[in-house]
Amino acid sequence: MNVLVATDGSKYGRWALNWVGKLPLVGPAKVTALHVQDVGALRAPFLSQPVMAGTERYIQEEIQRMEAHSAKTLEEATQQLASLKLKGAARKEQGPVAPTILKLAPKRDGLLVVGSQGLDALDRFMLGSVSTNLIHHASCPVLVVKGEVPPLRRILLATDGSDSSAKALKFVLAKFR
Repeated sequence: MNVLVATDGSKYGRWALNWVGKLPLVGPAKVTALHVQDVGALRAPFLSQPVMAGTERYIQEEIQRMEAHSAKTLEEATQQLASLKLKGAARKEQGPVAPTILKLAPKRDGLLVVGSQGLDALDRFMLGSVSTNLIHHASCPVLVVKGEVPPLRRILLATDGSDSSAKALKFVLAKFR
């Protein structure tokens, strides 16, 4: 099974990768730890003001900071994959975060794993939520991780008799032991 884990270098991203390492998967998984760098979201200070002298330098410094953060995130994800004995690699892409993850997400037979900061409804409305976007638009199952992985002894799957529930049950029975 192909597993894509979105990571941003935060504890939430590390938790997501740890969960993959502890999931009772049937057979080996090919895991990709994906870090998306959204340079397009970078804004100059005082955006409502006319372009000011020095803004270009500020943006270049921010891009350098983002590059350093990306390199560190990829290095940590690579080390984490190795320590969890997961087969796969870490990679970086550039673009808007949620659309880029969705473009690279496994198709129906894979799993997308993402950490969540646990934003409340107002924050999700004001800031947007990558995990909410992924849940609504991914073509594969999405596991949203909200904390460190506890010892896993059983899987609970809530169903409502819908076609989506039947697909979820089929996925869980086929992919987990």
